[in-house]
Amino acid sequence: MGKFIFILVSFLLSGFFGLLAVSLSSVGTKSGIAVNETFGELSVNNRILKDFSLDLFDGGSIKLSDLKGEVVVLDFWSSWCVQCRKEAPVLSQAYSEYEHKGVSFVGINVWDTEADATSYREAFGLTYPAGPDKEGIILMEYGVRGIPEKLIINKDGRLVRKLVGPSSIDSLRLILDETLNSSR
Repeated sequence: MGKFIFILVSFLLSGFFGLLAVSLSSVGTKSGIAVNETFGELSVNNRILKDFSLDLFDGGSIKLSDLKGEVVVLDFWSSWCVQCRKEAPVLSQAYSEYEHKGVSFVGINVWDTEADATSYREAFGLTYPAGPDKEGIILMEYGVRGIPEKLIINKDGRLVRKLVGPSSIDSLRLILDETLNSSR
């Protein structure tokens, strides 16, 4: 009977330490995050978003509260993300079309180096304010689960749309026009 208990305890301890080793080896990885392959929309609760401050790549900083009274597009992206690269020209075009119509874009870079992010922005002509979410605080606070992901905020500071995956210029125009018209 003693031998059976010894074997059982050894087996259970081996399993425990195996699981512990696996969990410790994943510390610091990007678990729970995904690359959104196709365009879609998730439901939102129309809540006012908590303010944030983002240090910008070009210097200075921006706060979400600075943009109250405008429609805001928060774009979560990374330079290594293929779908983000696919969408970058669309965002550049949409920004140039809507920047003087009361729509502000803010790029929030995640899991990237500053050099790669800067090269990406230059390659795609992205001129709207952008900066790194180094600790993932904004990402977590806003429930972002993958990239690319865009949050559309109305003029009152309420989250009204959550877009996942690479958008087309036509879908983005439609959403921005609807948001602008409903905010009047």
